[in-house]
Amino acid sequence: MSKSPKRESYLAKQCLSWLNCRLNTLFFKVHGGPFQAAGVSDLIGLVNGRFVAIELKVGSNKPTKLQSFFICTVKQAGGIAEVCYTLDEVKAVWEKAARWH
Repeated sequence: MSKSPKRESYLAKQCLSWLNCRLNTLFFKVHGGPFQAAGVSDLIGLVNGRFVAIELKVGSNKPTKLQSFFICTVKQAGGIAEVCYTLDEVKAVWEKAARWH
């Protein structure tokens, strides 16, 4: 099966490749499974010391209630958390975090 741009795994690889080439930036992919807490965003990282969580979605998919709760909790704790559907949206989240001091 070819890697379609409509697959979340393809989007995640694109985003991680771009993010981890930025200065003062470190991101990793959270892989869901029986030993992972439900709702944790797909990409977790630091940009200039600021915590960033990115939930990736493709097409018309929406975050689950647990994913939305995680995003809200990160924001309340002072981090940046967003749902992104494209690499351009991820770049905008990185820009927001990179401006933080």
